[in-house]
Amino acid sequence: MFIDASRYWLPTTGSDAPVHAEPPAAQAAEWRDSEPEWEAPGASAGPVKGHTSVGQLVWLTLLIGVAVEPHTGSVDTWVLAALAGALLWRLGAALWRWKLPNTPLRVALTLSGSFAVVYTYRQISGLDAGSALLILMLALKLIETHSTRDRSVVILIAWFVLFASFLREQSVMSIPQLAGGVVIGTVALLQSARPGNLLMPGRALQMTGRLLLQAVPLALALFLLFPRLPGPFWALPSAGGRGRTGLSDQMSPGDITSLAQSDEVAFRVRFSGPTPSRAELYWRGPVL
Repeated sequence: MFIDASRYWLPTTGSDAPVHAEPPAAQAAEWRDSEPEWEAPGASAGPVKGHTSVGQLVWLTLLIGVAVEPHTGSVDTWVLAALAGALLWRLGAALWRWKLPNTPLRVALTLSGSFAVVYTYRQISGLDAGSALLILMLALKLIETHSTRDRSVVILIAWFVLFASFLREQSVMSIPQLAGGVVIGTVALLQSARPGNLLMPGRALQMTGRLLLQAVPLALALFLLFPRLPGPFWALPSAGGRGRTGLSDQMSPGDITSLAQSDEVAFRVRFSGPTPSRAELYWRGPVL
């Protein structure tokens, strides 16, 4: 039996009296900070620098699922299929050593995805087109994720996609999903920064709760001291509440707050006799 004496620290004295030895502060800190670690099923070793482990991808996938779910009913199916393909590709690279796309292929995918959004939504901005573009950015960033910085960018984009759901719905029922996304995203940040095996899920959730509690005073200070805006920060102009060119069978005061020109056909007319000249045409719609 051999004992590595370098692992122990014993003081020397001039007498044979028993000495209550204490380890140096650095060694004590190392023993105190040692925590149980968790390795995801299917991963033979923890992540090393410059690589993303299966366990870290599991947390990223959970966050992406929570963030994208509110948009599934508004974006086109091909956008969700592209995201699912990117997730499968990245998991395959971690599990079965699939080759990730090189720079020219990533550039081609980025350009084709942007053109597809413009072709589908006829614009690059707006609520639906912007959500689709964000989800595509999330998918494209996922297939080039290697370092801690890349994983942090993926988490931030996923959070932005999650918060963008408030542009569609601001009900109380959406709060649990938002809170779940914040918790899962914070756990993913903790696990993404681990150079070795991942923390046990219980330990990771405990640390996440501690971090969120520490952020409560700052959130309250911003809520109380930040200048109030005249309207919600995420409000976007929509067609609701605007008058549009054309005829309608109903009208109420306050509907026509601003007139938006529309390329839709206002109405069609058939004449029983010859068509009058343009100067003789006069149309009167409903009035208040």
